[in-house]
Amino acid sequence: MINDAIAELGTETLGFSTKTLQFSDSACWLLSTVEALRSKGRIQSLFANAIGVNFTDSENHNRPFCSWKTTAGQTGSFHVVKTPRGGCPIIPVWQQILEDIFMTRHPFELKKQIPFQEAIRPAMGMGMKGRAEELQAYLRLIDGNIGVNLKLLTPRFGLNSVVLDSFFNVPQEEGTTTTATVLVAQCNIDDMTLAHAIAVHKTEKSGGVKGKTASWVVHAYDQLFLCQPKFVVGLQTTKQPKKGLSCVVDTTDNTTNNDNGLLEGSIYVCDGFIRTTVTGLPPI
Repeated sequence: MINDAIAELGTETLGFSTKTLQFSDSACWLLSTVEALRSKGRIQSLFANAIGVNFTDSENHNRPFCSWKTTAGQTGSFHVVKTPRGGCPIIPVWQQILEDIFMTRHPFELKKQIPFQEAIRPAMGMGMKGRAEELQAYLRLIDGNIGVNLKLLTPRFGLNSVVLDSFFNVPQEEGTTTTATVLVAQCNIDDMTLAHAIAVHKTEKSGGVKGKTASWVVHAYDQLFLCQPKFVVGLQTTKQPKKGLSCVVDTTDNTTNNDNGLLEGSIYVCDGFIRTTVTGLPPI
């Protein structure tokens, strides 16, 4: 369980309400899943039940010393960054601790002081099985009972409303269950010049629009560019009658817009979604 030091600090010190931040090009496949879990309260629950943390003052008061220990037996310590550098936003404290835990899988890069987000390998070539195994390996540094399973859905011919409903109907509140289900959107930005995975915060079913059957509205969050794209996933009649309905992702009204001006005017094109099931988690 969470130790007394963290209980006294409170959740705001760790910043669980602050979204995940990505700075590298290769970490999106992991950090998008982390952000989806954070949005459902699962990261906070992991800290409350499986990660013991202690803070002490250091000579540099802007960088307190943090030590941590997980129920999986991993231990570590580092100086927390609390002041911005070069105008960049500060990674929330909870994410700094999580990345320090994950960094134990990269001893060579750790020795060379390479940041975690630059040490992590890209997802290219992993496949769903390899990606699930990598996600599981990172999360098992926290709790050895955690398991991960991935399922990919790509817009294509032959899908039907039953398949879509089963995939996108993700419980928003999971109560005391030890299983979490989250979604990640696989995107291309600006005519496929950038392949990128982003977190999904919420899905909701809507009526049929623009010639489609009933659709699913997918509300996403881009942890790298700090945008909040929205995708409408539905079925429409194809031009080839024998193939029936085609699953399509509508991006007509998906020009990016955010307070930071990042990717202003860019368009996200979603070419697939990953449904991630994580088992063995502590209940919320």
